[in-house]
Amino acid sequence: MARHWAAGTRVVAVSGPAGVGKTALALRASERAGQLSWYGGQLYADLRGYEREAADRVVAYDVLGAFLRALRIPAESVAPALGERLAQYRTTLNRLADEGRPILVVLDNAASAGQVAALLPPHRRNCALVVGRHVLAGDALRGAAQHRLDVLSPGAAMEFIDMALSEARRPDRRSVQHRQDAQRLAELCDRLPLALDVAAASLVAAPHLTLGELADRLSDSAGRLDALVTSDVSGPSTAVRSAFDLSYARLVDDEARLFRLLSLHPGPHITVEAAAVLSGSPFPKTALVLEELQRAHMITANAGTRNGYRFHDLLRLYAVEQAEAQDPEPTRREAIGRLLDAYVSAAGEADRWLRPPSAAAAPPPVPSRPTVGPDRPTIGPEYFDGRAGALWWFAEERLCLVGAVRLAHATGCDAQAIQLALSLSAFFDLQKFWDDWKSTHRLAADAARRSGAEADEAECLRRLGIGCQQSGDHKTAFEAYDRARRIWETLGDEEKVQEVHGYVLRALQLQNTTGTRVSLAAIKTYDLGARVLDNHPDLAVRAAVLSNLGNLYQGRGEQARALECHQRALEVRERSGDVRGQAQSQVHIGNALSQLGDKGDKGGKGQAELNPAVRAYQEAMELFRGADDVYGEAWTLHNLGQLSVREWNSRGVLTAWLARVAALRRWREAARLLTDNDRAREAARIRNDIERLTPGFRFMSRSARDSLVYRPTHTFAVAIPVVATTGASLLSDGTGLGHAAGHAADYVGGHVLSLSGSSDLVDFSDHPVPDHGVDYFGYGDAEPDPGDHDSDDSGDSGGDWD
Repeated sequence: MARHWAAGTRVVAVSGPAGVGKTALALRASERAGQLSWYGGQLYADLRGYEREAADRVVAYDVLGAFLRALRIPAESVAPALGERLAQYRTTLNRLADEGRPILVVLDNAASAGQVAALLPPHRRNCALVVGRHVLAGDALRGAAQHRLDVLSPGAAMEFIDMALSEARRPDRRSVQHRQDAQRLAELCDRLPLALDVAAASLVAAPHLTLGELADRLSDSAGRLDALVTSDVSGPSTAVRSAFDLSYARLVDDEARLFRLLSLHPGPHITVEAAAVLSGSPFPKTALVLEELQRAHMITANAGTRNGYRFHDLLRLYAVEQAEAQDPEPTRREAIGRLLDAYVSAAGEADRWLRPPSAAAAPPPVPSRPTVGPDRPTIGPEYFDGRAGALWWFAEERLCLVGAVRLAHATGCDAQAIQLALSLSAFFDLQKFWDDWKSTHRLAADAARRSGAEADEAECLRRLGIGCQQSGDHKTAFEAYDRARRIWETLGDEEKVQEVHGYVLRALQLQNTTGTRVSLAAIKTYDLGARVLDNHPDLAVRAAVLSNLGNLYQGRGEQARALECHQRALEVRERSGDVRGQAQSQVHIGNALSQLGDKGDKGGKGQAELNPAVRAYQEAMELFRGADDVYGEAWTLHNLGQLSVREWNSRGVLTAWLARVAALRRWREAARLLTDNDRAREAARIRNDIERLTPGFRFMSRSARDSLVYRPTHTFAVAIPVVATTGASLLSDGTGLGHAAGHAADYVGGHVLSLSGSSDLVDFSDHPVPDHGVDYFGYGDAEPDPGDHDSDDSGDSGGDWD
């Protein structure tokens, strides 16, 4: 890889048979490249190209969305269409490479050139490391450096066995004392690392087993694992099955049963709780069985999750094969049902912490198989010690929950698919996982349609529309809303018809294309019709309708009417205790007030007019903080940053920005202290907070940078941290900002790269954060353009659900 990098090769392809160690090698190489500072960052994706079901393979659209978020592209800026995402991806990677921060992209388990073509990075400084069983060919991979990974040499295979035994149990010299048996064992394993690893685990587990005895058992094994290697890839499949068969035969009944059942789990990892639910066994017993499976090298501990385990892809296929051969179909369906019910129950419990107080809670678990009780294991609720615990669990289990929706849809468990998707929508809204939001709700709507649950279908479509609208796909949002409206018309639910009719109008308005302009008369007609909801028992519905009506008026430039609607929505949300909804209403109020102030500023006296808007934004900031909505807080700061620049007063923005830097520094110190004191779980929560804060910090950095440009007379103590932290992430070097910002930034322009290169957040101990309050913040868009990111992007979704 070093030779290829030095030669400017853009693609390095690693191929070889399953179980040969391709992924381990690629990850080690990428880790080493990072240590050598060859790249400014790395992206990794498991394309799951060899999954048996096509629906389980990862497509470029989803990978691009994840990559763009990892590249710190704000969620609301990630394009909804594949072509636009590809353009964003290529533009971003080109820019980073030009700035001296090339990216290494690792694409694992790629089955074809077509699967990776859209993901290969542009620019000669960027590089892709493509891993797959095939030698991939095609136009996209022309000129790639092909690295074929073969089985170990005889000497290396013997060394592998020696190391595996001596490191696990010292002194274990069986392989040294019986070299012929060790050589025979290595050849029976075809010198394949995975087979050698599993065979060595059998020896470690049985100290009195000789290598000759194990070799005899391997040679007598009748089963073969030919199905695990595709027909067009030559590879030692017989050795894999022989090793797996022997290890599987050594498992006691409980271990073998759990090994088979684990293959039914739809996610990339599985926790002890989920495994206990699948097996229907108590948690302590399941934990012990999983430890035995790990010792047998049939599963691997997943370092990235709490008490989680994962399969090697070949072992997963082997487990699937064993389950299909030994467990009757009703037994497998019952286990899947237990798992889905438990996920529905846990997600519903976590969801209740994220919803407004008056919103209807998620539907109760499916009654046919109760999941809560003294003799039934459950997933998750013991960790929901509040809103923070629920957010942490959702973040930890997101991919498993999305996979569970797919599994429920694929197996005809329609009720679970619907309930699980609806329980995920509030989390997706808060964290802006729009791709997951849309994919799960499409499946849920389809499940509702085929099961004849018309009301559920309409609700899934309504929430699908919200996700599409927030992500900027207003045309699809309109179609989803309109389908929901027609279903509720058929059902005769006038309140729901009126509620969703406002969404239809707003989606039309936001399309902002010829023929979709929503007239003021249509808005007024909706205003009259929506009054049927004035006495709706759910205050969240009342507030959402008023807020949507305010957005419609605001989109038409009717700021006074918009202000009235948003103030009424705020009153309703204050009555219900909906903190996040109050923050959203305050943002809308601030937007309307700032635009009213602009229109009324004929003689340069806008500052007095804008004071109420500033106060509304300040209230929004405090409320968003209380609701743990970093995204909303960031947009509020962004909007108020625009407002402060327009008024030539940036002191408040810089103060807020520096305060956030200090908070990040303190959080990182807290995480370090917790880690040093073996408090990994608490440290992980703090690190999750830091990761969630990163998009907000990017917005704040941009606002602080813009403020410095417009007011070049700041003190050096302010200029240094602003330039240092924004120089690396937003500019190619510090000179551009130094030139624009005047003397204060010029002073530190020459030191920007050294300050920002050592850490993404430099130490500001020499530049203490001022103690005085923050004057200006920003969220949404204070600009009057209805097509920009007004309230809909971060939305009223917190109060729109039910």
